[in-house]
Amino acid sequence: MVKMPDSIDVQGGPVSLVFSKKGRAFFNERITGNIWEVLEDKKYHLVKHLPVIQATGHHEAGVLGLALDPDFETNGFIYAYYTEGEDLDHANNKVIRFEINSGKETILIPKIPGGRIHNGGIMVFSPDDNKLYIGVGVDNPLKEMSQDKEYLGGKILRINSDGTIPDDNPIQGSLVHSYGYRNIFGLAFKPRTGQLYVCDVGPERDDEINIAIPNGNYGWPKVVGYTNDPRYIGPIYTYTPVITPTQCAFYDGNLYFGSYNEGSVHKLTISQDGGKVIADDIVYQGKPFGIVGVFIDPNNEFYVATENKILKVKPRGVNKVMKNNLVIWIIAVLAVLVIGGGAWYMMYGNQSTTKNTNTNQTSSTGTVNISNSTFSPGTITIKKGDIVTWQNNDSLIHRIIADDGSFDLGDMAKDSTIKRTFDTVGSFSYHCAIHTYMTGTVIVQ
Repeated sequence: MVKMPDSIDVQGGPVSLVFSKKGRAFFNERITGNIWEVLEDKKYHLVKHLPVIQATGHHEAGVLGLALDPDFETNGFIYAYYTEGEDLDHANNKVIRFEINSGKETILIPKIPGGRIHNGGIMVFSPDDNKLYIGVGVDNPLKEMSQDKEYLGGKILRINSDGTIPDDNPIQGSLVHSYGYRNIFGLAFKPRTGQLYVCDVGPERDDEINIAIPNGNYGWPKVVGYTNDPRYIGPIYTYTPVITPTQCAFYDGNLYFGSYNEGSVHKLTISQDGGKVIADDIVYQGKPFGIVGVFIDPNNEFYVATENKILKVKPRGVNKVMKNNLVIWIIAVLAVLVIGGGAWYMMYGNQSTTKNTNTNQTSSTGTVNISNSTFSPGTITIKKGDIVTWQNNDSLIHRIIADDGSFDLGDMAKDSTIKRTFDTVGSFSYHCAIHTYMTGTVIVQ
């Protein structure tokens, strides 16, 4: 079994981390299209490059899911879900299978609706029947199509490992297993019961934890959250305001999943029959707006993927060794300094950037200049009721989001300006959602 490092810098945005039964480990870079195997001594081997769509600004396209064949040790098959196309207006998702040694590729599902967001892509094999289950989201303008069984968006799909449609699918001749989902970000089978749990991200309210049953209708967009309407199946748990539940995994009968908004890991204690949440506990806390998944290796070590790292962690109550959170963040900062802005490469290629060497500014009003992947100044002190202006002098799109979620200024194109009035005394830290290592603070006195 490979010895996983405590921290892996992932330049192109990690989404999935998968392990074979014998402990081989693979992860993907969402934006570059690269799939890597982890070797010993922090070395990595590129096993596949996929021709993902080339896009800038905020988007959820690229290599979005990985799965290993149940007989991977024998056949070497890896499954990948990715977005391709000329641009985001002509995006298309597909599922392929390739053999790790020869690279021979087979297209299993050639065309799944795609776009800028809500592409889905999380995949998992059922331990009971070795069928591949695939989560697919649906973009907001087409949300009504989630109720259309002939449209693949907003669905869980179910296929044989060779891409054919199982004879026992709930709709004869159809890939669709269940429908009425919004933005699936996590799938996990509960051991012993075989129930399939789904993390489905809500709009402004009601993230849902669901149990998927064949031909089940989960309501989107007709209903959100709990419902008494017999036409729809309600969730077993919800979150309002939304926390964005991401990839999930079972350990010791409990469901663990990441929260992107909180930067945390939740543990849901599940009833013996699997149908009720008994307790919800946050068992690991990282930086807000970050965790895209929780993964567990054959030795029951826990890992989380953030927008630019894979980290080994120790959730509270799990008896494994973890580095102290402070140490992890020191390592993360040092890594950024050493690689000179490698997170920028993560999004846009192998162009270099400078370090974010910001200075402070005290003024009655403030202007933040965005240039060469930095905020300058890094800290502005203003008075209550004053305005801060963000000016994008860079050629890249940026997006400013408060760490506590109190404001989101949206995408900023080159030469654009966005202003915000601060009417509350306090310290407001923020970051760039596109380049997460770029951070700043507004102090309101």
